[in-house]
Amino acid sequence: MATRPPALQIERVQLDTLHLDPANARAHGERNLAAIRNSLERFGQQKPIVVDAKGGVVAGNGTLEAARQLGWKTISVVRTSLAGQERVAFAIADNRSAELAAWDPDNLEAALSTLDADLRELVDINDEELRRIAEAPPPSDELGDGDNGDAEDHAGALAESFGAPPFSILDARQGWWQRRKSGWIGLGIQSELGRGCNALDFSSAAQRFGFKRGDRPGLMMHGQDSLNRLLRGRNRAAAVPGGNVGKNSCWLGSDSKPAVETGLSGTSIFDPVLCELVYRWFCPPGGLVVDPFAGGSVRGIVAARLGRHYTGIDLREEQVAANEKQAATICRSGIMPRWLVGDSRDVATLALGKYDLLFSCPPYGSLEVYGDDPRDLSNMSWPAFCKAYRAIILASAQLLKPDRFACFVVGNFRRADGGYNDLVAETCRAFEAGGLAFYNEAVLVTVCGSLPLRVRAQFEGSRKLGKSHQNILIFVKGDPRRATAACGECAFGRLETEPLPGEPGGGS
Repeated sequence: MATRPPALQIERVQLDTLHLDPANARAHGERNLAAIRNSLERFGQQKPIVVDAKGGVVAGNGTLEAARQLGWKTISVVRTSLAGQERVAFAIADNRSAELAAWDPDNLEAALSTLDADLRELVDINDEELRRIAEAPPPSDELGDGDNGDAEDHAGALAESFGAPPFSILDARQGWWQRRKSGWIGLGIQSELGRGCNALDFSSAAQRFGFKRGDRPGLMMHGQDSLNRLLRGRNRAAAVPGGNVGKNSCWLGSDSKPAVETGLSGTSIFDPVLCELVYRWFCPPGGLVVDPFAGGSVRGIVAARLGRHYTGIDLREEQVAANEKQAATICRSGIMPRWLVGDSRDVATLALGKYDLLFSCPPYGSLEVYGDDPRDLSNMSWPAFCKAYRAIILASAQLLKPDRFACFVVGNFRRADGGYNDLVAETCRAFEAGGLAFYNEAVLVTVCGSLPLRVRAQFEGSRKLGKSHQNILIFVKGDPRRATAACGECAFGRLETEPLPGEPGGGS
């Protein structure tokens, strides 16, 4: 007959008799601690923490830390006799066993629907996270197989130090990224202004009902009613409204700039969260930034709000005027970004000086056309594009100070025959010709929108994959360690919880 395990003896002890495990392998970021604090405040302590005979926490470090932050004097514990390797193994297994479980999306959604607004906020699962849970693959049945899950849980300490984990995959689909992006847009950034309308060449019907011209693959829909009509009858279709000014527009996937949102005019909008990370990671505080392909206002405004001095070049006077008008409102109490009208091939004479960061996002061939100016790269053939593009990069590289970084955000785009023009490789060749070394690469994974709705026909017809990423290429001029030293310490708090620069409590 099996022996009945001894009953747990729960004690109430003083917090000052306990101490956190200095070797705890589980990091507790601020979001995690806030969730524990909120739970303790609302529900009280519903399960004891596990401690050893000397008051060292074996399981429940986050609970003890949150209780201290709340000013508690006592807490419930159970004592374990486990020691040595068994104590260490139990501490790891206690965290790992919960990690290996998976949400049932339908049951979770049903349970959340029963909660009032206060409790829904307390459990801290928003609609974007619920969508990601529904789309996530099931966890592996084998320990150590596959991805360990959400970076917010597994890389919290890195996010606390660097704003986001400095990995080669940046996931703009995460809820915190989208909320941060909405915060930036909420300042009044309208990067699509000044670029005319219909830069992506929508027909008049497309602008009303959501379809692009047949010679440019992709689909745009505007308005929740149009989206609902498209999704009617489909279960769990992943169509997520964009976070830009046109809040009910969503990009339904194409081979244009997949890491930017598009507004009602069919014009791309650069991601301000990516801007923030690039400036904080690769540009010294107060540094000078040069951007030979300025386009809209985002990179300039974010730079100014972060205390960087930005100079951007654009061919079109109306674009510069629109950017300056926005900056006059959004950056009125601080540094003002500077935009110059001219041909970027003349950047060396237009933007005289030496700069701390070269940062830009070039046009992707003729995918976006803003006018008929023959100097505009979007009006050029691919060979002519490459020649002008290389000349601009070479001239811009001469403006960069020694021991500094450059960052270009690019993506390959398709030719008329369906093959790719390799803008990534062309960018690397141009920078290396300019004396810079290819130093880092990253992939920015973006919200798919309704790409799943069209990728089946695209894949079955021609084996084209649905594109939902963009390439981030980092180059260095000179010594990367000295370039890093020039940028200074990268310690500014998790972007998920950090106030926007210029807001109360926000730094630069």
